[in-house]
Amino acid sequence: MIEQEKFITPNEWQNILEQEQLTLNLVSYPSTMAFHTNRLTRELPTQNDIANIDYQVSNRKDSGHITGSITFEDVKEQLPTIDHTDMLIYLGVSRLFEAGYVGFTPQLVWRYATGNKNARVTPKQRELVADRLDKMMRMVITIDVTAEYVDTYRKVEAPTVELSENLLYLKKRKVMLQGRQQEGYVILAHPVLDRYSRDLRHITYYERDLIESTGGVEDALLTKYIAERIAGMKNNKNRVASNRILLTSIYTAMDVEEPTKFKRSQIKDKVDALLTTWADKNEITGYTFVKQGRAWHAVDIFF
Repeated sequence: MIEQEKFITPNEWQNILEQEQLTLNLVSYPSTMAFHTNRLTRELPTQNDIANIDYQVSNRKDSGHITGSITFEDVKEQLPTIDHTDMLIYLGVSRLFEAGYVGFTPQLVWRYATGNKNARVTPKQRELVADRLDKMMRMVITIDVTAEYVDTYRKVEAPTVELSENLLYLKKRKVMLQGRQQEGYVILAHPVLDRYSRDLRHITYYERDLIESTGGVEDALLTKYIAERIAGMKNNKNRVASNRILLTSIYTAMDVEEPTKFKRSQIKDKVDALLTTWADKNEITGYTFVKQGRAWHAVDIFF
């Protein structure tokens, strides 16, 4: 079990918010980093219409449904969307909160999301993080997750469990980091999807050097997806029974639409290199790529 630092209290939050700027201490990076493995968090980006969420908790015939919606709190007419990149940034904020950081810059979110403390954060990546944070802090999730609690804890009867709050409770603030004033954020509450995953005990940890991403968004999304799938394969409670990962599922998880032949080959090579690292670290015993006809179709992972 990973020991967590003490979370900041509401009174401490208020004291911080009353300051015009927040001075950040030097950032430390934990040796292990968390991943969410519950189905709600993993599959939000695959919902075609998150304003009308409805899907089965597991593949069992008697499995219940999770239902609900995500909307903008101040722009009701705008259609909300959530993709895998949003969830990558969300993971970065959740990890920062767990490490005890109440204030942070977009650069810190990116480094925690990718597990790479030495990442050179480009202006484009900084802007991407800020845009996603600004969007998610205005989004409200209202969802009935009773069925997932019943499925996880095998309770015949359970009280209704509903979530209804902002995806992220953040405030924009000027922050001082190493003597420089920057645009930053203060987090006001435990990110709801992280808290939910922990309530379900659907959190797994990996050594940071195993999941460190040195590339851009697509590489970070690939690393995140492979880590989550392998965690699911190792844990029957997560209802990920198959040790086969379809390459089409990987494209989707990387937010890559209709990849060209060259792009598919490039992604396969990245999957190959990534799984070699997992095998070298003894997290898996091996893997093999599978063809369908003349084209690469999937990868099987062995333990």
